[in-house]
Amino acid sequence: MSGNLLCAVEGGVARLTINRPDKANAVGPHERALIRARCAELAGRAELRAVVLQGAGEKAFCSGADLEEVKAMAGDEDAMRAFIEDWTVTTDALAALPQLTIARMDRSVAGGGVALALACDLRILAAEAAVFYPALRRGVIPPASDLARLTRLVGPGRAKWLLLGGRRLSGLEALALGLVEAAPPRAEIAALEAEILAEALEAPAGHGPKLKAALNAAVF
Repeated sequence: MSGNLLCAVEGGVARLTINRPDKANAVGPHERALIRARCAELAGRAELRAVVLQGAGEKAFCSGADLEEVKAMAGDEDAMRAFIEDWTVTTDALAALPQLTIARMDRSVAGGGVALALACDLRILAAEAAVFYPALRRGVIPPASDLARLTRLVGPGRAKWLLLGGRRLSGLEALALGLVEAAPPRAEIAALEAEILAEALEAPAGHGPKLKAALNAAVF
C-alpha cells in the first residue's frame, strides 16, 4: 500500500483516503495510478457494498492536479494530451466501480478534485467548504468525460457558470447549483454518511450494483 492513497476495508465498506495533506491532497501521476489500481482491485470484490473517497488533513478534500505537473506542461501540447488522457482513465475507473461510491468532502475541493467527485455516485460537501474549478485560469480543458458528467449533473448553463465564470462556491451554493447532493455542517457529515451506508449494507446481496447499473442506463 502506498502512503499517498490509503485503503481501509471494514464491514462491507472500502474507504480510500488521498493522503497528501502537505500538498492539499493534490493528485499527481503517481496518485492517479494508485487510484486506478485500487479501483481495479475493489471492482471485483462482490462483498463490498460501498466505496468512500475522502481526503486526509485539514486543508482540502483534494486540490486537483499537482501544480508542479501543470506548470511543467506549459506550451507542450503532447504533454497536455497525455495529462488529460491520464485523468480520463482515472475518473472513468472510479465511475466504473459497481459499488455505491460516495465523495466525502469535509474540506474544500478544487479542479481535478471536483472531477473525482463527479465520478462518484453521491457527493457530500461540508457547508463550510468551498468548490472551485479553475480550468480557465490555468489554461486546462478538462477531459470530455468530466465535462459530460458536470453538464449532466447541473445543466450546460450552470456548468459554464462554474467553469467559464470562474465561480468559487460555498457548500450551500454548490447544493443549490445541483453540484452536490448534500451540504450539511461538517460536524454532521459522519452521521449522514452512516445513514447512507446503512441502506447499502442492508440491501439484498448483489442488488446495489444492479440498481446502479439500471440508473446509469436510464440516465446516461
